[in-house]
Amino acid sequence: MSVIADNNLLILLVIPLIFFGFSVSLMFRARTMRALAASSGLQYVGPQVPRWFGLVRIKPRLAIPRNWYPANEIWQAWNVIEGERGGVRVLIFDGMLYNMVSTFCTFVACQTESNPFEKDEPGERILKSRDWRILYSTTTLIPWAMSTAHLERHLNELCSTYEAG
Repeated sequence: MSVIADNNLLILLVIPLIFFGFSVSLMFRARTMRALAASSGLQYVGPQVPRWFGLVRIKPRLAIPRNWYPANEIWQAWNVIEGERGGVRVLIFDGMLYNMVSTFCTFVACQTESNPFEKDEPGERILKSRDWRILYSTTTLIPWAMSTAHLERHLNELCSTYEAG
């Protein structure tokens, strides 16, 4: 046996471990997103993992307009949560953008004319599309860009803005 054969064996062992770790992280993320939906009075509509692990483009049906970047580049969406919070329609989801590298994203959108969001993390962007305000962030390392605690903070901002006003 040579060093090359040992390296090939190592690669054959590492690839399944990476795949397993990715799958487990998606399972835990789905569980925390379901808990977020339940505690916020919203509905978790799934799916909990990207179909075919994101290798196939599946244009998701989403309530937000898709005529702006990066919404027009959404490859897949999962962990979709929707409903009303503070009397405002809300949509949250994790997704993957269609570009040269795997770019994962998390979107929080609400149907309102005024902006209830504050950017409190680097890389967050806020934009308006028709009557929706959308906060989103992207990453290349993990299949979501905002933690559930961070999403809950934004939901609480939204609720306090519209229940107080």
